[in-house]
Amino acid sequence: MLRKGHNYDKHFIFWAGCAGLLLLGAALAMPRAMALDLRLAFALGEAELRALFRWLLLGILGGTLLMGPASERWGYRWLLGLAATGFFAGFRGMAAAESAAALACWLFCIGVSGGMMNGAANAVVADISVREKGVRLSLMGVFFGLGMLAMPQVVAGLKPLLMWRGVLRWMGWLALGLAWLFVWIRFPARRPPGEARWLRDPALWLTGGFLFLQAGFETVLYNWSMVYVTAGRGMEERDALYGLTLYAAGFTVMRMLAGSVFRSVPARQLLAVSMLLLPAGILLLKVGGGFWPVGMGMILMGGGLGGGFPIMLGWVGERYPGRSGMAFGVVLSVAVTGRLLVDVWMDWVVRELGVQFLTTVALSGWMLMLVLGGAMLRRMR
Repeated sequence: MLRKGHNYDKHFIFWAGCAGLLLLGAALAMPRAMALDLRLAFALGEAELRALFRWLLLGILGGTLLMGPASERWGYRWLLGLAATGFFAGFRGMAAAESAAALACWLFCIGVSGGMMNGAANAVVADISVREKGVRLSLMGVFFGLGMLAMPQVVAGLKPLLMWRGVLRWMGWLALGLAWLFVWIRFPARRPPGEARWLRDPALWLTGGFLFLQAGFETVLYNWSMVYVTAGRGMEERDALYGLTLYAAGFTVMRMLAGSVFRSVPARQLLAVSMLLLPAGILLLKVGGGFWPVGMGMILMGGGLGGGFPIMLGWVGERYPGRSGMAFGVVLSVAVTGRLLVDVWMDWVVRELGVQFLTTVALSGWMLMLVLGGAMLRRMR
């Protein structure tokens, strides 16, 4: 049933966006979940595998840059449909790949699709939400976290039946079904491009800078925490994997709470709480001598990072109503650049100084986030 005053159903669009972010979370967790299979199938070392995964990040950056102008030119329907179709092509291509070069190409394709999906799904939900934009984006972000959490279990559970290539083929069919859904749904009418004076707004670039650090923080913790606790702290790899799952769980639970229990809490207070959880988690990771202190540290760090993107994107959506596609494209492009550059920098730190500097890097990033977050909190008032 269509809502009065619109030729589209807001609830249907919201749940379709949730489905898109669920698929996106699974797609981003997929390379790490299938890392061992990819290494064996393509004779890759750890450094080669990490370099291969960066093609995914480069694709996300390209897709995010395309998303803003494309959403204003063609609207959300075809952009989201194209993104889901790109997932279909990428998953099926990876399943058929016979060389590392082909694998890199298909990972890049998945990344481009992911960048478009992330930006467009968040932007359209912000556009249709008159109030509580941050709350709705937090709830949608829960599905992204669930996709990341579920993917390793799906791979482990289905691999004896389908093998890793079979899992990718089925993911491709799911993506194609989602593409059909997006093309069938009615979305808000395309808005004509407006003047770009808002690009000179310092608040936009402060937000982008905060998300640059936030995205870099997420990448460093997700990619290097396992190495830190196994090589640097002597923890068993199985326990380290559980710790990574706890990090994703803390991330997801924080978004769930922000969209339900804490929905009436002002965004600036949620951001302040998030900034306090991060250093507590880092210190537990640094001084913890066993699984439980490390696990609690991972939960706190995941919780601290879980609120950043929905809070900031909700604020951007409120500040630039009707221009969410372009505004989200700008800040998310800056964020993805941070994800890529900080990961490359951390790779250099580990090679030159050692993985034990992970917590030092994390605390330095937190202090920079604190400065930018303080500036954002003043503007939120």
